[in-house]
Amino acid sequence: MSKKKQMATLDKFMEDAPANATGTAVVGTGDDSSTVVVKKKDKEKLKDRLMRRLKIKETLDRLVPDLQYPKDEITERKNQLKEMAKKS
Repeated sequence: MSKKKQMATLDKFMEDAPANATGTAVVGTGDDSSTVVVKKKDKEKLKDRLMRRLKIKETLDRLVPDLQYPKDEITERKNQLKEMAKKS
Protein backbone atom coordinates (compact mmCIF):
# COMPACT_ATOMS: atom_id res chain seq x y z
CA MET A 1 0.00 0.00 0.00
CA SER A 2 1.14 3.46 -0.66
CA LYS A 3 1.73 6.01 2.08
CA LYS A 4 -1.37 7.98 1.13
CA LYS A 5 -3.64 4.97 1.41
CA GLN A 6 -2.12 4.04 4.76
CA MET A 7 -2.65 7.55 6.11
CA ALA A 8 -6.24 7.62 4.82
CA THR A 9 -6.94 4.29 6.52
CA LEU A 10 -5.41 5.50 9.79
CA ASP A 11 -7.41 8.72 9.70
CA LYS A 12 -10.63 6.71 9.56
CA PHE A 13 -9.82 4.92 12.80
CA MET A 14 -8.31 7.79 14.77
CA GLU A 15 -10.58 10.12 16.69
CA ASP A 16 -9.82 13.66 17.64
CA ALA A 17 -9.90 14.43 21.35
CA PRO A 18 -12.20 17.30 22.27
CA ALA A 19 -10.34 20.54 22.81
CA ASN A 20 -12.73 21.82 25.47
CA ALA A 21 -13.01 19.13 28.13
CA THR A 22 -15.48 19.62 30.95
CA GLY A 23 -16.19 17.83 34.17
CA THR A 24 -14.88 17.66 37.68
CA ALA A 25 -11.34 16.86 36.53
CA VAL A 26 -11.03 20.25 34.83
CA VAL A 27 -10.88 23.21 37.17
CA GLY A 28 -13.86 25.52 36.93
CA THR A 29 -16.05 23.26 34.80
CA GLY A 30 -17.52 20.81 37.30
CA ASP A 31 -20.56 21.13 39.50
CA ASP A 32 -20.10 22.76 42.86
CA SER A 33 -22.38 23.65 45.72
CA SER A 34 -23.18 27.07 44.28
CA THR A 35 -24.67 25.61 41.10
CA VAL A 36 -26.24 22.40 42.43
CA VAL A 37 -29.28 22.64 44.67
CA VAL A 38 -29.02 20.10 47.49
CA LYS A 39 -32.25 19.18 49.22
CA LYS A 40 -31.88 19.17 53.00
CA LYS A 41 -33.29 16.19 54.89
CA ASP A 42 -36.10 16.84 57.30
CA LYS A 43 -34.75 15.87 60.74
CA GLU A 44 -38.20 15.52 62.29
CA LYS A 45 -39.26 13.10 59.59
CA LEU A 46 -36.12 11.00 60.14
CA LYS A 47 -36.73 10.95 63.90
CA ASP A 48 -40.32 9.81 63.38
CA ARG A 49 -39.19 6.95 61.13
CA LEU A 50 -36.56 5.86 63.63
CA MET A 51 -38.99 5.92 66.53
CA ARG A 52 -41.54 3.94 64.52
CA ARG A 53 -38.92 1.27 63.80
CA LEU A 54 -37.92 1.12 67.47
CA LYS A 55 -41.55 0.78 68.56
CA ILE A 56 -42.12 -2.05 66.07
CA LYS A 57 -38.99 -3.82 67.29
CA GLU A 58 -40.00 -3.43 70.94
CA THR A 59 -43.47 -4.80 70.18
CA LEU A 60 -42.06 -7.80 68.37
CA ASP A 61 -39.59 -8.49 71.18
CA ARG A 62 -42.40 -8.39 73.69
CA LEU A 63 -44.77 -10.62 71.69
CA VAL A 64 -42.32 -13.21 70.38
CA PRO A 65 -40.62 -15.17 73.17
CA ASP A 66 -36.89 -15.86 73.05
CA LEU A 67 -36.24 -19.04 71.20
CA GLN A 68 -34.55 -21.73 73.24
CA TYR A 69 -32.64 -24.18 71.15
CA PRO A 70 -32.30 -27.81 72.29
CA LYS A 71 -28.92 -28.61 73.79
CA ASP A 72 -26.58 -30.61 71.64
CA GLU A 73 -25.03 -33.44 73.65
CA ILE A 74 -21.99 -33.75 71.42
CA THR A 75 -21.17 -30.05 71.62
CA GLU A 76 -21.62 -30.10 75.41
CA ARG A 77 -19.27 -33.08 75.75
CA LYS A 78 -16.74 -31.42 73.43
CA ASN A 79 -16.77 -28.23 75.52
CA GLN A 80 -16.44 -30.29 78.70
CA LEU A 81 -13.37 -32.06 77.33
CA LYS A 82 -11.86 -28.73 76.25
CA GLU A 83 -12.27 -27.37 79.77
CA MET A 84 -10.66 -30.48 81.22
CA ALA A 85 -7.72 -30.10 78.81
CA LYS A 86 -7.25 -26.45 79.81
CA LYS A 87 -7.11 -27.32 83.51
CA SER A 88 -4.43 -29.96 83.12
